[in-house]
Amino acid sequence: MADHDRKDSDRPVQLSASAAPGPEIESRFYELRKGKVWFSEEIKREQRKRKTSLWRYIRQSRFFVALTAPLIYACIIPFLLLDLFVTIYQAFSFPIYGIPKIPRDS
Repeated sequence: MADHDRKDSDRPVQLSASAAPGPEIESRFYELRKGKVWFSEEIKREQRKRKTSLWRYIRQSRFFVALTAPLIYACIIPFLLLDLFVTIYQAFSFPIYGIPKIPRDS
């Protein structure tokens, strides 16, 4: 099917910004073209059919699971603070000790 024949709902999902485009792959369920995944209509219909709303998911979960979820997600705050302090430490200390800076994404 040509790209111009696709609907807005058929927009590709980008795998990775740094992934080099590889060979084109076709399957019954998806196509991989230029590093992007195109799902078949069959898979899209199945996903929409099985999709659960957040409210229904919370309502159907066990009590202690719902009770502990906020505590688990609250752990992100200490990790963000740790990252902030390590970044500040490296910004000041590395130049003093002559350590070369390394890009975050490596």
